[in-house]
Amino acid sequence: MKDGQPAFVSDNLTNETLLILDSEKKPFTVEYNKTDRIPGLTGKPFVGSRGDVEVAARWNEGVWVLEMKRKLVTTGENSETQDVQFNDLTKVYPFGIAVFDNSQINHIYHRGVLNFKFK
Repeated sequence: MKDGQPAFVSDNLTNETLLILDSEKKPFTVEYNKTDRIPGLTGKPFVGSRGDVEVAARWNEGVWVLEMKRKLVTTGENSETQDVQFNDLTKVYPFGIAVFDNSQINHIYHRGVLNFKFK
């Protein structure tokens, strides 16, 4: 935000756009359509092991479905200490998850521990 106006916009915005990529951002001008929705975040794709995680979410029959994908065993700098290595498919892996829902209050969270087990 700059002087009460967005600092950046993009030519690739839709009502579902949550982030303006650094590679696509351009300065906000008064000619921009004031009825268009403009995301409040800018960013760039993650690199390294953080960039190996793919996530997608969809609303299906009244329930959010969140899917995550990554390599079972990761490589790279600090991967042994920063990433869980799924190198034993008979083991149960405890995990937790929190999802930012952009509501600014009462964000979605999960209490306790979930267990991930391979079929």
